[in-house]
Amino acid sequence: MFRYLIMFFFPFVSCINQETNVANFSTFEEKSSKIPLELLNDTTITSLQITGQICEGEETEDCFYFTEIPKEIGKMKNLKELKIVNSNIDVLPNEINKLKKLKKLCFYESGVTDIGNIKLDSLEELEIVEFRLIKIPKTLCSCKSLKKISFNLSMDTLEVNELRKCLPDCEFKCFSQTITTEASGVF
Repeated sequence: MFRYLIMFFFPFVSCINQETNVANFSTFEEKSSKIPLELLNDTTITSLQITGQICEGEETEDCFYFTEIPKEIGKMKNLKELKIVNSNIDVLPNEINKLKKLKKLCFYESGVTDIGNIKLDSLEELEIVEFRLIKIPKTLCSCKSLKKISFNLSMDTLEVNELRKCLPDCEFKCFSQTITTEASGVF
């Protein structure tokens, strides 16, 4: 009957599509820099995009960005896709590893500086459009299902080759260039 429930029934989220269980939360639209725990406790959500607001300097009453993802994210047992956009977080909570169905993880200018704690067997795709993260850690070797890593980092050939050894079926894509296991390792 109703395809979208908007803020009236779920005041903590900008929009939930009931048919697909997709949720979008915007700190700007909600005028809050906190991600609501009610949202993170919803085990029916399969796709979640959390969007902050790019702010100049410190947060003001007109500018909202988030600086952490609460550990309750680990309760979203059916989450398959997580996109973190325009935030100021440094690291993800270790509870991210409780998301056993997570297949796609994306960072778009999220401010993340370290993703070394990600150890997800189910993760198939990792997309990183970051400017503060300077290297992709070798700990991603524990993510044996990874098929694609897209990034805007300037990784040297040695780093790519190290990851290629432990993830032989993974495609490495650096914006306009693609590196596969058959490639010579030169960007």
